[in-house]
Amino acid sequence: MNSLHSNRLAELSIEIEDVQGFLAYWQAVCDPELLEEAPGRIAMLEVDLASLEIEHKAITDELNQRR
Repeated sequence: MNSLHSNRLAELSIEIEDVQGFLAYWQAVCDPELLEEAPGRIAMLEVDLASLEIEHKAITDELNQRR
C-alpha cells in the first residue's frame, strides 16, 4: 500500500467515525429547539457518511486488485 492510499484511508476512517458520532448525536436529540433541525442534519450526515464509505471502499478495492 502506498503512503498516499494509506494516509487517505486513515483520514477517511477518522472522518467516518466523526460523522457517525454526529449522526448518533442528532438521532438522539430531545431538545425541542433542536428537533426541528434534526431531520435535515441527519439527512446531510447520512449522505456524507455514504460518500465517505464509498470512497473508502473504492480505495480498498483498488488496493486489493493490485495484490
